[in-house]
Amino acid sequence: MNKRPYLHKRSLLVDRNVQIPILVYSIAVSTLGVTLAAAFAVYGAHLINFRVDFTSSLIFVVGCAFFCYSIMMIAGLYLTNKIAGPIYRMHMHMKDVCDGKDPEPLTTRDDDFVNKDLINQYNLLVKKLKN
Repeated sequence: MNKRPYLHKRSLLVDRNVQIPILVYSIAVSTLGVTLAAAFAVYGAHLINFRVDFTSSLIFVVGCAFFCYSIMMIAGLYLTNKIAGPIYRMHMHMKDVCDGKDPEPLTTRDDDFVNKDLINQYNLLVKKLKN
């Protein structure tokens, strides 16, 4: 089995068609949540006559949002890689089988979010096709 490269040397964005829509949806939902929370916080502070500088509040909210989005993008790429990675490897394995190559049985990482039975059944199918 091949040794996987370290995290910083791997490409986390392996299947744009799967990963990008998940990330866009997650960011859109979180943006809505952050915007509503910030609006309620600032508006609520003004309602109770709490003396708060609007510019300072805005800078704080934007800074926190930027930090949270940065962390969310890194975590999102890492987590979606655990979903899209096995699908991408299966897709490339299928291409090899269709091209007449004799690839090794498909394996997954221990921490992938894919059903191991699916991979086992796929390997059985490829084995039967070879015979």
